[in-house]
Amino acid sequence: MGTIRLFVGTEKGLFIYSSPDRQIWNLEEPLLPGWEVSSVLPLKDKWLLGTTHYVYGATIRQSTDEGKTFTQCEASPVYPEGSFTVNRIWQMVKHPLTDKYYAGVAEAGLFQSDDGENWEEVKSLSDHETRSLWQPGKGGLCLHTILFHPSNPERIWLAMSAVGAFRSDDGGKSWQVKTKGIDPVITDEKPSEVGRCVHKMVLHPKNPDKLFLQYHHGVYASDDAGDNWYKIEEGLPSNFGFPMAMTHDEKLFVIPLESDGLRFSAEGELRVFQFDPSSKSWFDSSEGLEGRGNYDTILRDAMTVDTQASPGVYFGTTGGDVYARIGDDPWQRLPGSLPRISMLRVLES
Repeated sequence: MGTIRLFVGTEKGLFIYSSPDRQIWNLEEPLLPGWEVSSVLPLKDKWLLGTTHYVYGATIRQSTDEGKTFTQCEASPVYPEGSFTVNRIWQMVKHPLTDKYYAGVAEAGLFQSDDGENWEEVKSLSDHETRSLWQPGKGGLCLHTILFHPSNPERIWLAMSAVGAFRSDDGGKSWQVKTKGIDPVITDEKPSEVGRCVHKMVLHPKNPDKLFLQYHHGVYASDDAGDNWYKIEEGLPSNFGFPMAMTHDEKLFVIPLESDGLRFSAEGELRVFQFDPSSKSWFDSSEGLEGRGNYDTILRDAMTVDTQASPGVYFGTTGGDVYARIGDDPWQRLPGSLPRISMLRVLES
């Protein structure tokens, strides 16, 4: 199996857990303490970190020696003067077919790079005809999800809060809003394609026409690559939440929260729910978690999976706790108590 590394981005640095067997975990000393780490792209030859500092702003930092040293990418994402502001790097991914790098930022926009160091704005999205209607959610106006079709390099999906889901069928030259069937957050405004506060979106690992998303007011699925959406909420204690993750063996997970006004664990109980595709309903999959009396929050990017034969599922809380579930085993709490957790990513070697 090799070593599993779990990267945990927090408001006060990057923490890394490592394990040879996913049972015993070692917590290493924090990297970049004092910097908020909002996104991580861990590759075998280099690590890219999206970092934010209250003085120095948002930048991408790179390490080619497994975190011993970091250098700032001098051509980090930046908008032209007088347009928008990059105040956070929400997401970084590498296209599996083209090897191009992509970064989603706030204020919402998309940047592209050939090497992970020199970034250029994707103007086709910034200049989208709906741009004047884009509005921020509580977490800002953020592009937080970037998904790629596994065999068609021209098809890319994006999700933005509080805007909606978008798809490109020409490699990013143009973008179509894909929100049909998703209820608007504010129902008394003039109808528009946008104004949909998508919290997270995932792609089915074996059927690239099937997507799922956690919405501000619902959980949805699409069977036609996002052209149409329908609700899948039966069995959930709340349809509000942020994270969503799916393993390579087709297990889909969400963590319900108690309404947009409260935003803590639904009914005061930390629970993970798994989707049953045969009944199109959710069931409690929380064995090993702490149960009632937990009012924590799990943010949109603070849940991830690995690709092992028995997939691991991992999530972190704003209270600084990290949990792992290996295969169908009960959840285990990993050692340590960390700062507020923003995101998780896995590197397998």
